[in-house]
Amino acid sequence: REDEAQPPTRDAGPELEAIFAAERLSRDPTLKDRLRTGKIARTGPVALVETRGLGVHVPATVQARLVGLAMPVEHALDAIERDILTSTDHPVVTSDLLSAAAKASVAEEAVLGSMLSLVRKGFIRPDG
Repeated sequence: REDEAQPPTRDAGPELEAIFAAERLSRDPTLKDRLRTGKIARTGPVALVETRGLGVHVPATVQARLVGLAMPVEHALDAIERDILTSTDHPVVTSDLLSAAAKASVAEEAVLGSMLSLVRKGFIRPDG
């Protein structure tokens, strides 16, 4: 299956700036500590798409994109990123996510790495 790229239907300047701002934020050397001690929130509505092959032994993939953009970009998510994204209907205290992950034997660094990835992809931001 091939999807053809569609041109923007309206001005995409603010969206492009948001992409660069998210990249700059993800490179902030203090971000990991801010995430560890603060809250996170979704940046807007997100569409999740899961694809899997029936009759083949290929793992399912999950992709996400922000809804309502002139130039939507789909990003592949790993399981931790998906779980974080689906748990952020409201701002979430990061220590609560880290505690839940520890109970499931998921390393804190893996969770924080996934949070940094979601910031870079523009899906979440530090809240507060």
